[in-house]
Amino acid sequence: MSGSLRARPGVGGGRYAETVELTWSTVAGPVGDITVVASGTGVRRVAFAGPDLALAEFPSAEPGGLADEATGQLGEYFSGERREFRLAIDWTELDGLRAHVLRTLQELVPFGETVSYKRLAELSGRPAASRAVGSIMGSNPVPLIVPCHRVLASGGGLGGFGPGLEAKRKLLVLVSCVGSWFCNCRVRGWASLVGRRRLS
Repeated sequence: MSGSLRARPGVGGGRYAETVELTWSTVAGPVGDITVVASGTGVRRVAFAGPDLALAEFPSAEPGGLADEATGQLGEYFSGERREFRLAIDWTELDGLRAHVLRTLQELVPFGETVSYKRLAELSGRPAASRAVGSIMGSNPVPLIVPCHRVLASGGGLGGFGPGLEAKRKLLVLVSCVGSWFCNCRVRGWASLVGRRRLS
């Protein structure tokens, strides 16, 4: 399911004041519908919701777009056929530490590996910023593609996740990166798996 969105001048409180063509597409995932919004530059939003909710802030729809490619790759990821996303990200809405930490996560934490908030802060060159990193993960506009679900609490706990901890567990199991400290859990029939190595 897909479409295109064109932001019009003066619409949306100035956030999309310039004319920008955006595309959208939706794919069914293990935690419900996932809707992607993309510009010509790259993926701008990944929402854990169907289009009725996810597209509320965008004004109008037209056919076609880069988001179809993104949901195609997400579908392959959910079915176990893809281990790496080959998608550009539109970083337009992000700057400063937030952009830097999310880029660090995308670039330095490989598929199937987890990292703690503390370690991600260290990798980002801000070792004292663990709490800020946690906040940044909670406001990540492109989850899954920038894998904030694979960032865990320093003591091995799940930490937080916007769509909920059950969703986070399912996504961790999906990529077989649930650590041994979770090996006895089961989530609605999903087999618990001992994970791959963790960046400590």
